[in-house]
Amino acid sequence: MQPATLLGLMMIAACWLGLTYVLSIEHSKAVSGATQQADNLARLFEESIVSTFKGIDRAMLLLRQAYERDPAHFDLREWTQQTAIVGDLTLQMSIVSADGFTMRSTQLGPDKAFDGVYVGDREHFLAQVDATTDDLSIGRPVTGRLSGKWTIQISRRLRHPDGSFAGTIVASLDPGFVERFFEAVDLGPQSSVLLRRLDGVILASHGLKQVVGSQVLLPELRGALARSPSGYYWGRGAVDGVIRLIAYRATERLPVLVLVGLAEGHIFESYWRNRATYLTIASIVTVLVLIAIMAGIRHQMRIDRIRDDLRRSEAQARLKARELEVTLDHIGQGIIMTDADNHVPVINRKAVELLGLPDSFHNRDNGALLGPEVCDLLGADTPVPENPVYQRTTANGAILEFHQTPLPDGGTVRTITDITERKRAAQEIVRLAHHDGLTGLANRNLLHGRIDQAISRAKRQGEGFAVLCVDLDRFKTVNDTLGHSVGDELLRQLAERLNDCARDLDTVARVGGDEFVVLQANVNHMDEASTLAERIQQRVGEPYRVAGNHMTIGTSIGIVLAPQDGMNVDQLLGNADLALYRAKAGGRNTSCFFNADIEKAALERHRVERELPTALEKDEFELFYQPWITFADGNFSGCEALLRWRHPERGIIGPGEFIAIAEDIGMIGRLGDWVLRRACRDAAGWPQPVKVAVNLSAAQFITGDLYGTVIAALAASGLPPDRLELEITETLLIDDYEGTLATLHRLRDHGISIALDDFGTGYSSLTYLRQFPFDRIKIDQTFVAEMTTRADCAAIVMAVAGLGRSLGVDITAEGIELHDQLMMLRAAGCTDGQGYLICRPQPANCIAEILSAPGTITSIAS
Repeated sequence: MQPATLLGLMMIAACWLGLTYVLSIEHSKAVSGATQQADNLARLFEESIVSTFKGIDRAMLLLRQAYERDPAHFDLREWTQQTAIVGDLTLQMSIVSADGFTMRSTQLGPDKAFDGVYVGDREHFLAQVDATTDDLSIGRPVTGRLSGKWTIQISRRLRHPDGSFAGTIVASLDPGFVERFFEAVDLGPQSSVLLRRLDGVILASHGLKQVVGSQVLLPELRGALARSPSGYYWGRGAVDGVIRLIAYRATERLPVLVLVGLAEGHIFESYWRNRATYLTIASIVTVLVLIAIMAGIRHQMRIDRIRDDLRRSEAQARLKARELEVTLDHIGQGIIMTDADNHVPVINRKAVELLGLPDSFHNRDNGALLGPEVCDLLGADTPVPENPVYQRTTANGAILEFHQTPLPDGGTVRTITDITERKRAAQEIVRLAHHDGLTGLANRNLLHGRIDQAISRAKRQGEGFAVLCVDLDRFKTVNDTLGHSVGDELLRQLAERLNDCARDLDTVARVGGDEFVVLQANVNHMDEASTLAERIQQRVGEPYRVAGNHMTIGTSIGIVLAPQDGMNVDQLLGNADLALYRAKAGGRNTSCFFNADIEKAALERHRVERELPTALEKDEFELFYQPWITFADGNFSGCEALLRWRHPERGIIGPGEFIAIAEDIGMIGRLGDWVLRRACRDAAGWPQPVKVAVNLSAAQFITGDLYGTVIAALAASGLPPDRLELEITETLLIDDYEGTLATLHRLRDHGISIALDDFGTGYSSLTYLRQFPFDRIKIDQTFVAEMTTRADCAAIVMAVAGLGRSLGVDITAEGIELHDQLMMLRAAGCTDGQGYLICRPQPANCIAEILSAPGTITSIAS
């Protein structure tokens, strides 16, 4: 290609690349500006909506307070005139009786007769009838039966003195406030503003006609809300089909969405106009440059034809000589030509090197005769059509690949390629595809193949085998404390020991970070697998020395036997995992054979996992309460909330059967929040102002706003903060010490008590007691149960009680079942006690009756 032509093409490419770059910048600016504008408007609209609804809610709460003081003599019109509550946005405020008829309304004049309008079928009224909490309800927009206008109905529950439903207070909000809010803002043509409920019902709109009250929730909006409570997305309007950039925000305090949509045509109007101009200019430039290029090419072609005619004869004369020279001396392959008598008229230097021939063979004119060994290496006596491509291995181990082509005179041309490294690389790829890169053991792919082979032998020959799933105990601690390099070296040493334990016909595989599987072939009895498991645990458990560190590590092993425990790979490995899980649960560094009980337990766990998510929705959970007494006076001083699952088929299920599963499936946070709210609500109605203790899980600290949840539960129930006690365990502090400590301090500053539960069963670090002032320490029942028979347990209880006295902390002993235990605990200095001797856990509807007679416990405590 001529320089001028190349330069012209480069100019064209630069022109269009520049145009593309400029257009992309302008497009990005248009989108960025529109996104910012829409987000700012949505944020402003959200603040206005929250402020408007909060103002109306405050007015409704004031109205309810005034009305509930004297319902019979309450004058709504006079009250609204005095308070100036009803404004431009609120079309009317009404009081509706429990039977659904409007008793009073600001729409009616003082002289107008009032027969009552029935609104008992309205959504805003029905929502308060069935409400279990005192919340603001935002109903579907309706045409007011008094005002005759479209209104947004906002309601609050009226209560009789006993707390029962007495009717509603209804504020009717004009949806047109959105139009007035945005009438001074130029959103552009075909833009829109919507106020929606979370279920998609449109409460108010601007820019769209005849949509108020409709319920449309497009997939694009649902997907955006699933990703984030605020943001933006591109969507096509369901009413008018216009594509818009829509900014949305889900308010935190109200169950509503605000959406601001800018029309695509308005956003890109300037961009499309500029693009048309730029494309026109670029097209003109391109055409002019192409015309110049074509003229230059035609001129150059005439010159080139003249030069080609002059050079053709000279080039043809030198072509054959140069081709042969280049072919023979400058390629990486060996080339050798032999005639019918195995003479060598042509051979290049590479072929001499590969075949190990003397340098004299490189002389192309000598026609040297090949010896028998070289002829055998070349396959000179093999007919060419039978084997045109073949391989040979030289005496020094090199692998050569030959391609041979017959010549008309009986000779042969052969190309020779050294493929030694390629073969080795292919072998290494095959090895890596079936072996673990760190330990050199078989990987999961090879293991599955070996198990398939073992299954085939079992079917054909009846030969049994075992699969041992080996997992290291506390290996994560090694990585976390000593580093991954030390952990990797430990795994390599462990792999060697596993290989020492296995036979040549067995397979040892690494299938995960610290997970190994041993396929034990030709097993006819479980004792053989048990013996191998014991050998592995003994050998693996011997001390290690890695990078100057001395360490020991244990193993847990799950074992399955084929064919009785399964006859496919997934089933065998799955059952081995279940057996391993049971071994770990049994105390680690143990082995366990798979059996029907393990399978039954796994099925039961799957059943619980399947039923748990819907149990909360079906209100199948309830709280039992177990009181504790103060030893000083024998009176009840608090009750611990204990969760129970009232299963429709299995009856009452204790927390031990489902709490761990709830943690695994990510449900423990919602369940814990429910317990907190229900316990506060129940305790607020007890006849005595005793404490209620609620256990907290780590999930409540990690996900969500625990502080906000606790404060909201107290506010909703009316329970004073000093009557709530939150129980945590040492494990929770270990998982996120700094974050947990900060949250606990905020809760304690609010007046809430904090108790350290199960003290003595975990790390029992005194650092926790020093850095956080706990209000109560609970001694675990395992020490209380044996304190009358074991001196060490009694000593631990006395030490913890003494520590509590020194710190000024209440000490509560759990699990008291015997009178002797109670006497010893009082003598040791414990301040409180809890257990079956005092009172068993009771349903919520029974605990109030028990708390009404605290004197019955005095005799037990004395």
